[in-house]
Amino acid sequence: MDERFRLSPSVTWYLNKNRTLYFRTQYNYDHSSDFGDEHSLWGQVGFNWGGPEVR
Repeated sequence: MDERFRLSPSVTWYLNKNRTLYFRTQYNYDHSSDFGDEHSLWGQVGFNWGGPEVR
């Protein structure tokens, strides 16, 4: 198997003070001697309902 390196930082922004609505983004960097460099970006929007005991 070839050697591989991956880096995947993510950030979450809460859009209200109750933290029930949020936006999350993640960047992926992959490097391998087989396929070279690959970049990807993911986005997610979420909504939580219920109290903190439910989450």
